[in-house]
Amino acid sequence: MIASIIVLAAAAAPGQGVTPIAPPPFSVRAISGKKPVAVSSSRGYVLVRVIPGTLARLVKAVHAASNTIQSENSTAYPQKLNITWSDEERYNTFLIGGDKEFIKYLNYYLYEVPPGMYVYTEFSVNYSSSYNVFAKPALPSNICLCMGTIAFEVRPGRISTVGSLIGVSVDSAPVPVEDPRLPDGQQDLVKFNLVERVPNWTGTVIDRILPISGVFGYSRDKMVPYRKVELPDGQDANPFPWRIRGEQPDKGASQP
Repeated sequence: MIASIIVLAAAAAPGQGVTPIAPPPFSVRAISGKKPVAVSSSRGYVLVRVIPGTLARLVKAVHAASNTIQSENSTAYPQKLNITWSDEERYNTFLIGGDKEFIKYLNYYLYEVPPGMYVYTEFSVNYSSSYNVFAKPALPSNICLCMGTIAFEVRPGRISTVGSLIGVSVDSAPVPVEDPRLPDGQQDLVKFNLVERVPNWTGTVIDRILPISGVFGYSRDKMVPYRKVELPDGQDANPFPWRIRGEQPDKGASQP
């Protein structure tokens, strides 16, 4: 009887209870089919390829500041992003892959997304897929790229062409994708930024992407941007392309 009175009292007092907080709006649309792509000036587009039998997760970073390191005798480094991760990013995410390919049999996918900075945070292996190229004991089903990954900007009214996200491997130089459904002159070849830490929201196995030639390498657990040095007589060779100016080379550093 007492319990019933409490329930009735709570129901009779509007505004007294706890109102659930709705997640921020984040709409994503996979584009496929034979119709030409109509690009909206207020939306961004991601064109990317994944391996059959895998899924890649992208997260829109809400609070991302950049540190651009430049040198008077080199091209600009990739930007290192300082991201203040929050629960909001857990809702600003989508998976690449599945049965809605934009270019079938080549595994290209096209997504309409909110513009912003996107981080490649995780990939999954679907062992039940008949197209899976991995042996079942080789990898766990989900791997978080918590120890180092890339990010790229998606601009409104543009198609951001990423290239291939192949597990821990990323294309070093995306190339334009030719398809009659894509509007002319609308593709941006993305420039990768560096993200050294990503939250392991799902509590899965952690890893990091491999060094990318011409973009970055590793010095222990530190992502070190590539520096292209212009040498005299047309030479273009740097014995330590991953080295940050002013630092001593690390014996254990890996080159891209």
